[in-house]
Amino acid sequence: MRSSVIIVTGIPGVGKTTVLNELVKKAGKKGVKLNVINYASVMLKVAKEKGKHVGRDDLRRMRIDLRQALQMEAAEKIEKMIFEAPETIIDTHMIIRTNNGYWSGLPLNVLKKLHPSLFILLEAEPSEIIDRRLGDEARKRD
Repeated sequence: MRSSVIIVTGIPGVGKTTVLNELVKKAGKKGVKLNVINYASVMLKVAKEKGKHVGRDDLRRMRIDLRQALQMEAAEKIEKMIFEAPETIIDTHMIIRTNNGYWSGLPLNVLKKLHPSLFILLEAEPSEIIDRRLGDEARKRD
């Protein structure tokens, strides 16, 4: 049986992953299993399988055709992962700032693969987002 698919999105540094990690902990304490998938992590895994070793922040700097191919392959992998729990939450971006302008992080072909039933947009004060971005030394964010 296919699980419900929920997409959680927001701008980089808003706290999506932090909020979802806390949600998984709280759900686990109540005996609820959540399948949380970070879209970019799946894209990186696909890239690595193809012999390309890129970082998370390099994804948005790639040529658009390469990124779109990775997006679709990641969607195909995620589609298979959706059956692992009653609820699947995908942590991703709806819009990606690239060297060529803004591009969809969830193009129509990806949405058709994933069939989300709900979108959740996380927001935070700009000062909180800036603090998170500046404090995250593991990333090369703008």
